[in-house]
Amino acid sequence: MSEGSVPLASGVPVPPPSDAAGRAPTRLPALRGLFGGLGDLGSAVRRQAESNGLLRWGLVIAAVGLGLGLRFALSGALPASGFPFLTFFPVVIAAAWLAGLRAGLAAAALSVLAARWYFMAPVQQWGGLAGPDWIALVFFAAVLVFDCVVVDGLWRALDRAREAQARLRAADQRKNETLAVIAHELRNPLQPLTHAVAASRTCWTRAAWPAAR
Repeated sequence: MSEGSVPLASGVPVPPPSDAAGRAPTRLPALRGLFGGLGDLGSAVRRQAESNGLLRWGLVIAAVGLGLGLRFALSGALPASGFPFLTFFPVVIAAAWLAGLRAGLAAAALSVLAARWYFMAPVQQWGGLAGPDWIALVFFAAVLVFDCVVVDGLWRALDRAREAQARLRAADQRKNETLAVIAHELRNPLQPLTHAVAASRTCWTRAAWPAAR
């Protein structure tokens, strides 16, 4: 039998788990910690943005500017016609997640205008848009609004879950503190009684020992 193998009842050795399998469970806490840290950071930014209008609209402008810059950067890689909205979807979702529903809707409106002005023929003109392009533009706007509503609802649900979890942790801590106080209070009056019982047992043993002899 090879060293490190695990025997079965049939006598056939089974090799031990590989290092990759052994390391897999240890990666899960690290990933949970990473996503938890990102979630806490996003929640902190969201709360600041909801109370600070300058930060909220700054995030909107930064998100739309990022989507516009990425779309210009990808102009050579994408077909000459089509895909005018590609880079605006993720930045609008990010704006809705980090700054709230109003910010997401504002980013969606600016993204629609930017896509129409720069990437839909005739470019840099508001008129002359063909019928199919109008349908695509309206559909793009509707999808962005739907994404903003869903993302905002998801964030609020997760925020309620985090608050409920925090309340449960606080209640559990208070329960543990209460039990510790009760145990301490019960231990003090019981100690003399325990000593008295032990002393009475000792006396009874000493008294009973000569009679037994």
